[in-house]
Amino acid sequence: MKNNFTGRSHSQLRATATQMGTVIGASPATYGSVAAQVLTMTTANTTFGNDLSAVANAKAAWLAAVDTQNADRKTLIAAMNVLAKAAYGKPATDAQIAAAGLAVHDSKPTPILPQQPTGLAATPFADGTVLLKWTKNNPYGVNFFIEASIDGAAWVQVYATKRGSITLSGFAAGVTTAFRVKAENRSIVSLPSNESIIYPEAAPEGALRLAA
Repeated sequence: MKNNFTGRSHSQLRATATQMGTVIGASPATYGSVAAQVLTMTTANTTFGNDLSAVANAKAAWLAAVDTQNADRKTLIAAMNVLAKAAYGKPATDAQIAAAGLAVHDSKPTPILPQQPTGLAATPFADGTVLLKWTKNNPYGVNFFIEASIDGAAWVQVYATKRGSITLSGFAAGVTTAFRVKAENRSIVSLPSNESIIYPEAAPEGALRLAA
């Protein structure tokens, strides 16, 4: 029968070695051994135990060193923030700020460029209202300008909103009207959306819908 000492844990290995040394060491000849062999194993067991203690102490020291490192890092960052705040509070030039290794203060944030709205669809109703819906493609806060062109005339802004849909009124049935939408942010205006037309020429009968 073969014992698998290799697969045992450190503590299991030491416990078995200690037991073997005590029992076999008391009567080596009974177990087919000599005292020198028992001494070799006992010495190896003691040395291995010392190694385990050294490793445990090293791990504890390492963990303590990591804790100290993290605490010192926080202290360093806090001190750097104090200096940086003081530097930004002075009328230093961008070159001076950069020379100190600090990020240049951006006093004029880059505005969000408005994106072109898409998917505009206009639905007319018998009461003269028109429902407009579109895909915004922009974050909240961007304005949307609704423009209309009646019978091919110039485009005129008829409404502004931050939403992605709107209902307008006052559009007579049968009058061909095109709509488009533009996004605007900080006076920057996007390209117009697709055009959506109500009552186009040669529209089929029954195209007029009743308002819900």
